[in-house]
Amino acid sequence: MLNCLKNLNMPIKKIKEYVDLALKGDGTLKERYQLILEQEENIKKQMKELNYYKKQIDFKKAYYEKAIEAGTEKAVEDWPNPEPTLKVDELPKHK
Repeated sequence: MLNCLKNLNMPIKKIKEYVDLALKGDGTLKERYQLILEQEENIKKQMKELNYYKKQIDFKKAYYEKAIEAGTEKAVEDWPNPEPTLKVDELPKHK
């Protein structure tokens, strides 16, 4: 369980709290349960963020595939983005 919590980015302080509570026994079941619920919420938030970034990667992958096929990014300049909040890279203009 400790490796699971560590790999799910639970802060060390919270993991220590979980261990300390576990060592105290059954009287801390509710507190340990609450820590697990909190971590579950953190995981849900991380998954939502990762899914957003996965969409960005999927879009860029398809964008580059199309640009490579055409031999130029000009072919995808006006390509419709399925996720309006995702933007094609905007690079600074050379002066």
